Amino acid sequence: MKSPALKIVLGAVAILLALAMVALPNLLRSRMTADPASPAAAGVWYVCTINTSQVMYFTTYEKVGYAPNLAVLGPAENGQCNPEHACLLDSVIACPQGTDQEWCTKGLYRYNVQSSSTEPPYKDYWVTATPIKASPNLKNYCSTEDAVIRIESGTPLKRPYTRDECLAVPPDPNGYHP
Repeated sequence: MKSPALKIVLGAVAILLALAMVALPNLLRSRMTADPASPAAAGVWYVCTINTSQVMYFTTYEKVGYAPNLAVLGPAENGQCNPEHACLLDSVIACPQGTDQEWCTKGLYRYNVQSSSTEPPYKDYWVTATPIKASPNLKNYCSTEDAVIRIESGTPLKRPYTRDECLAVPPDPNGYHP
């Protein structure tokens, strides 16, 4: 007979495997076709990285759910990773001020993560990536917990997408989605 603790661990492993089956092919496909050194690919590259970090956070801190913002995915000042600072992203892309509608900047893009939940468990998230300056080669990207990368041309965003706005953006035609 399995103990309750073992059942919980086995359940967590099953959830991790199921999420990995969805997220990892997407990440691997995007990393095979996107060169992170390319300015045009940087936005999609980091959106994929944030999605992967969210899957890792969700499986590590299942009672909390997804990280509600970028600061939570970043490093802890004391080096002790925890649900408040999971150490899954560097301090540039997951900057300390990366909460609410505030942006973190890395390379040619600004990034933001939000959740519609106001307290744990955070059941969803969406990430927005927008260029710092207008350029025909740079696009606006977004994704939700479904890990589908969405893309649209246009001027850099002044504020992050709302969840509904992100879901209305068409999927990336280059196949950066499961």
